[in-house]
Amino acid sequence: MKSRPEVVITGLGAVTPAGLNVEQTWNCLLRGRQRVSRLEISIRGQRRGYAAGQVSDFVGPNGTRGMDRCVQFGLHCAGEALGQAGLSEGDEYLRKAACIFSLSKPAPGLFAELYEFHKRSGSLGGNDAVGTTWPNTCCVEIANHYGLIGPRLCLPTACATGVHAVIRAVGLILDGQAECVLAGAAEASLTGLYLAAFERMGVLAQGPEHPESVCRPFDRRRKGFAIAEGAAAVVVETAQAARRRGIKPLARVSGYWQGMHALDLLKLEPDGKSLARGLKEALRRSDVAPELLDYICAHGTGTLANDASETAAIKAALGPAARTVSISSHKGAIGHLLAAAGALQVVLTVKSIAHDLVPPTVNLEEADPACDLDYTPKRARGRPIRHALCITGGFGGQCGLVVLSKPSTNCLSEM
Repeated sequence: MKSRPEVVITGLGAVTPAGLNVEQTWNCLLRGRQRVSRLEISIRGQRRGYAAGQVSDFVGPNGTRGMDRCVQFGLHCAGEALGQAGLSEGDEYLRKAACIFSLSKPAPGLFAELYEFHKRSGSLGGNDAVGTTWPNTCCVEIANHYGLIGPRLCLPTACATGVHAVIRAVGLILDGQAECVLAGAAEASLTGLYLAAFERMGVLAQGPEHPESVCRPFDRRRKGFAIAEGAAAVVVETAQAARRRGIKPLARVSGYWQGMHALDLLKLEPDGKSLARGLKEALRRSDVAPELLDYICAHGTGTLANDASETAAIKAALGPAARTVSISSHKGAIGHLLAAAGALQVVLTVKSIAHDLVPPTVNLEEADPACDLDYTPKRARGRPIRHALCITGGFGGQCGLVVLSKPSTNCLSEM
């Protein structure tokens, strides 16, 4: 039987409220900086204040004027990831690559403009107005820009979108449909239409007068998350292809799991039973025993239900090892990137593995008895990280887990 190829990550890209690239974002997070600020926006003629993670000083790549902000984010971080992986336009290897890049909803900025235009005029606008707002817009623009002719996929699965893109990228490679995949997601939902909708859902942290501290993952006083914008991307390929190209892998994808862990759109299982089953299965597929897991990059949204359910699942899945694993969430520092949250978690976890550093959970100040594990409060911590796990969930319970490991000696041989 033909052996399955070893799958590695060779390139990272990001644009977030903490920075316009991966290094800026990573360094900001390590220092425990808070990048959630007050956003004032007009909704039905009234000024409303929200806590939001906003990307500052961003200029879209050349030729992107008129594109939705989230598409510009996607093109920006895709270029960074491809550059780190040693890939450039015109490479035959890159040309055959697949692209899995998604939004979780229609392109928010243009969609809001289209909606307002329709209300005023009764017209849908130009012939391309609808096409430029589809959730696959970002994928199409990236693939066209870099001339990718491999499979193009769009997986809008709410806040699990980004991690599902990475998981599907691994699947394409294991199925022999691609040797290299650019995967990621983008988000730019800081519009009145979506902010009001999330507010009505009751998931937003209130208190924009102190926006930097309202999102408190795993804290006793947590009340919700702060919406953020940005994008993240990874280059996924076979270890054999990376060796052939002389590129050093950043991490190895050991395994993954996809499933459900909710009772309805918002209500999670208090005991985390389904998520616990997924955690066990992801580790089993990765051949990583619970006691060998060093770090968990948690979903950690800062909502009452999510953080308690996630904690219960980790304890049920890992047993005694739950007390020794380091855990953290970046959402207190930069907010919740919604569609791009999972892809960013993968990017930051790869950085954790490379540097043997656990970033802190910002704004975790008062321990919650229901969240009694080691969440790395306030300060980053150094520790050897051989194996790490990303947990990402989405509205409706869509869940994705990815196990990442240090590159094996096989990955690094012949380099």
